[in-house]
Amino acid sequence: MKKMIVAVNLLFLTINTISALEKVRNYNEQIAFIFNLSGKFTVNEIGVLNYPGNEYKMYKITYGTVRTNNTKKYLFISGVHGNEIAPVYVMKEFIQYLDSIILIDNISIDFIYILNPYGFEYGLRHNGNGRDLNRDFIN
Repeated sequence: MKKMIVAVNLLFLTINTISALEKVRNYNEQIAFIFNLSGKFTVNEIGVLNYPGNEYKMYKITYGTVRTNNTKKYLFISGVHGNEIAPVYVMKEFIQYLDSIILIDNISIDFIYILNPYGFEYGLRHNGNGRDLNRDFIN
């Protein structure tokens, strides 16, 4: 009986691991629109995340051009938890909306569009190192 329970548990763990490691979304396809934004935005590569078998270029998207002492500055981050995708899609719509209207003066917005690309692709809360980024902002 114990062997059967162990076998069932191992089967359950194997099935869950396989399904958790299947890609459900594609990061590069999702961010492709940022390279076609108008001159209201600048896109800068800010680093590369490397996990076994996965490499992700990270970008900061900035709305507005000139920063002065009077400029209101904002930072928007989405995709902290890869399994919570609604903020990612809403941010994309917001960026596209800003791109479609007249440039707003005295505002500068930095966007980190998908902070956890590994979690986004695999539908996981944690990143490729098993960290919950929402609990690890200080480090």
